[in-house]
Amino acid sequence: MANYIIVENRQIIHLGPMAWNKYRMFQSELDDLEVNYTIPPVEQGYIRINDNFEIIPVGTPIGPIADERWQDPVGPTWEYVDQLAIPTYDVVDKPLEQVKGFIKNVAAAIRYNKEQAGTTVDIGGSKVTVDTSRDGRAIFVQVYSTMPDGSTVNWKFPEGWMEITKAQLGLVIAGGYSYIQDQFAWEKTVGDDADAATTMDGLKALYDQILPTVTPPNVGPSANTGA
Repeated sequence: MANYIIVENRQIIHLGPMAWNKYRMFQSELDDLEVNYTIPPVEQGYIRINDNFEIIPVGTPIGPIADERWQDPVGPTWEYVDQLAIPTYDVVDKPLEQVKGFIKNVAAAIRYNKEQAGTTVDIGGSKVTVDTSRDGRAIFVQVYSTMPDGSTVNWKFPEGWMEITKAQLGLVIAGGYSYIQDQFAWEKTVGDDADAATTMDGLKALYDQILPTVTPPNVGPSANTGA
């Protein structure tokens, strides 16, 4: 389905581009302009309303496609070829501050994925995978806070069951929080680098540096405890 515009003297765009199924909006616009014409509900293609007004289908846009990360589209300007209206666009760079905000948002999303991804901690010479999701961290702390000093608990890590002491559970918690703090420190560094950038090329280079995003592994529940 094509898009259409209402144009006056091929100079003033009064409405559109929009699809023909919005014909009631076209009708309302003509009524407001006091143009005596009834819009047909069935798509007609080009319509010459009178000596001044036309409804013209919109052709394929001309010009570069804006990269929405860095650029905004400008336009359109219109060229009329036979019974088509051809929009022409240009692009301009977004303001640096806007791009800096975009990169910070990307960094925050990457940090969140990494934060949730899990890490490994050494317990008595054995590497175990630690759930660093926010729910997982809360369970570690909850169990630790209720364990008597010197007691042990059976904990199911993705690698299997392990009997660990309260002190070892404390090491698990500390290792997880150290890993998480590293991710926030990384995000802050990216934000600082973005703030310090003075050119669009510098921001693009920073963006390329922080991608691709990290996909969290499938870290199983680490909170399956029991005697």
